[in-house]
Amino acid sequence: MESSLPHATLTPLPPSSPLPSPLTSISPTSLPYTLFIQPLLHLQSVPCVCIHNKPKLITGVDKVAEGGNASEAVKLCGCKPPRYFWYCVSGTLCDFIQLLFDLTFRTLGIQDPSINWMLGFFFSIGFRHSSHRYLVFGEYNGTYYESLIRMYISYTFIVLLSTAFNVVMVRTIMLEWWVAWGVTLVWTGVVNYAIVKQLWGKGGEFRG
Repeated sequence: MESSLPHATLTPLPPSSPLPSPLTSISPTSLPYTLFIQPLLHLQSVPCVCIHNKPKLITGVDKVAEGGNASEAVKLCGCKPPRYFWYCVSGTLCDFIQLLFDLTFRTLGIQDPSINWMLGFFFSIGFRHSSHRYLVFGEYNGTYYESLIRMYISYTFIVLLSTAFNVVMVRTIMLEWWVAWGVTLVWTGVVNYAIVKQLWGKGGEFRG
């Protein structure tokens, strides 16, 4: 006697494919959100008085908080600034963090300007990595830690080169430490942009 139950048909599953890395939103309880995102969100309701039709002073900050990046999402007075503008903003914020590290090491008794430069630069790389993610280049190429390790490895050369340059500025040309710090900062900023630009994307194409 044949069963009256219908035969079940099995549909083969399609081959698995890697999922794209999801954008990581910024937690509203985090320090970066409190210091940077929250004040900018309030500015999204402020009109830009310098333009006739008065667009919003800033828009798109909410998209950055959701995991986007400022160079793609944010407009100032209705205009989208170039990516390098956001790199300068990100770099300036992280340069300030590097300076705080430098001053901290001085307070701890390390008085050699070149060593302070090297240590401050090294410890600021992690901050630069996250800042460039949300302000400049967007989603990481690979996982967070893979991208961070690549950035530390790529920056090793520029840390050593800039430290040697700083030694020359301080010990040979006899510049004050803060003058040598500023001069070293200017040219490393340009070189770092070229390094990170290649590091973040593939073939010059950016994700985010």
